[in-house]
Amino acid sequence: MVKIEHTNTKWKIATESSSHAKVFLKESSCPENDNINSLVPWRVTNDDTTRSVLVHIPQELCTNLLAWQDAPKDKHPLRILLAIHGYGGQPRQEIKKWLKTAIALQTIIIAPQGTLTESNGRLGWNAIDCCGDPVTNKIDDVGFLHGLLDSVLDTLSLAMNDNAIIEDAHVIATGFSNGGFMSSLLGLQTERHPNLVGIIPTGGYQYNLELYDNNNLQSEALPMMAHHGGKDGVLLPDGCCNSGSSESNCELDIGINEQSCTSVQTAFEKWSQINRCKSTYVDDASRVGGRSERQLVEDVAPHTCWRGNDCLAPTELCIWTNEGHIWGAVFPGVDLAQSWMEKVYIDAETKSNLVPIPESGEGGGENTMYNDTQTSLLIATLFIFCCMVVRFMVLRYRSRFGYVKRKNSEDHGSVQMV
Repeated sequence: MVKIEHTNTKWKIATESSSHAKVFLKESSCPENDNINSLVPWRVTNDDTTRSVLVHIPQELCTNLLAWQDAPKDKHPLRILLAIHGYGGQPRQEIKKWLKTAIALQTIIIAPQGTLTESNGRLGWNAIDCCGDPVTNKIDDVGFLHGLLDSVLDTLSLAMNDNAIIEDAHVIATGFSNGGFMSSLLGLQTERHPNLVGIIPTGGYQYNLELYDNNNLQSEALPMMAHHGGKDGVLLPDGCCNSGSSESNCELDIGINEQSCTSVQTAFEKWSQINRCKSTYVDDASRVGGRSERQLVEDVAPHTCWRGNDCLAPTELCIWTNEGHIWGAVFPGVDLAQSWMEKVYIDAETKSNLVPIPESGEGGGENTMYNDTQTSLLIATLFIFCCMVVRFMVLRYRSRFGYVKRKNSEDHGSVQMV
């Protein structure tokens, strides 16, 4: 039985007032021209530990968020991408990777920092089968990430003077390698974070089948899009395990406690069961894949995607044919993931009765921030009403003019056609 022990300590960010939180956001997370090098780390603390996280808010979104403080409290969406770095990676790498997507979809990126493995200086996460000292020391990283999301939402709520924002936020978790394990683990919790609406594990996923089976019995469907390199030599597409020996078939003793290997394809099939898919299939369009269906895009790396059929939630796996384990800062599937993310966010916003952000166009970031559908409907109704009034006046004038003409013609003994 896989058991994950959670602590009950509350993580928090020191923000004393609404005005303090507003200044804090602007100075630490709203860089001019979206320059991520000027981001200032947030310090998140519980009773005895302090950890670090970078938060990036696109410039346009930051302006709108802070303006909401003085505006009527309309229900607007708040999109968050929890981006978890790999073993030996850094938070800023994840922000760089997803920056274009964040700007296009007007999404806040939360990029936390893992804990240190003393022997090699690498930062990582306790994601059960990977990696380093965080696993050995049983760091409660699920509890930390849940608490981190809560504390960031609390700070945003304080800055905007709007408690409703906590309920209106929708989170997609993604990560690479050790971060992929971690985002997968967040999705496989029987008690997920209440704001989590989807996961995108890349180059890493959970191996223990009990996690999937327990989730299948106890949890609701969750959108999932996995990516893996077809030539990944670190985290093999067929999985990592000890295969009955004392060593793992993968580096860093990844999967050492697993008696049999779980392939990425098996993990996808398990997710299709969680999401109640009727079947799975290879999407032939993905073979020429890219930014739009059945359209050849030469600069997209070769890949094949599997999808669930008739699922309760979108379920996908893309294998990137010639890719290895090199997605720390650059990921070839960003555009593909962006399209998927947008649909997941919009679906969640629709279910929450929020004003949706329009789908991004070809260029990504040229869309208007928010589209107030009620105002548009009112304008359209007024326009139609005005057209009807004008038409009525014209018909009335023509009818009266024709009557006068006919009267004059009758008086003069001639016939006048109108």
